[in-house]
Amino acid sequence: MSTAFDFQRLWDDSLAILRDPKRFFSSMPASGGFGDPVLRAVVYGLAAGVMNLLWGLFGMGHGRMMTSFGGLGIGGLAGMPLVALAGLFVGGGLLWLAARLCGARPGYEAAARASAVCQVLLPVRAAFNVFHAASPSLGLAMSVALNLFGAWLAYHALGSALGVEERKARVAGVVLAVLSLAGMAS
Repeated sequence: MSTAFDFQRLWDDSLAILRDPKRFFSSMPASGGFGDPVLRAVVYGLAAGVMNLLWGLFGMGHGRMMTSFGGLGIGGLAGMPLVALAGLFVGGGLLWLAARLCGARPGYEAAARASAVCQVLLPVRAAFNVFHAASPSLGLAMSVALNLFGAWLAYHALGSALGVEERKARVAGVVLAVLSLAGMAS
């Protein structure tokens, strides 16, 4: 049995998550330890960090953004994997709480695994920073679209992986979308 991380599987999983999240979450294992979700989150964070570093080197960032933790440039390269790791556990807690509030009883590990899967949006968001550089309005529109897609992923995670009934998962997804958009406005 090999203990090596399978990057080809991660790539294939990432495409499957983006193309058909319901099918992916339906077949996602709910257990197996925290190794895979931690590695998945760190790799997604590192990919986003590399992308942010490239955008910073191409002049999209300036001043504080080049060194800020999670921003463009060196700060993004160093910070994004750590932000992704923190997001794995916080997001897992939020998905677990949402599922419990909706009447399901998933384990925290399943919720953390679903959270790691949702982090596929980190490198996508980093790649889409080019739209913000082209036009702040276009960047805002892309951010709104990605936030809504993130809420859609959470809806599928709740309904397909964490055992929340369809109607309640839909309501929770809408609530998460509203909170996400409200967070952008603040």
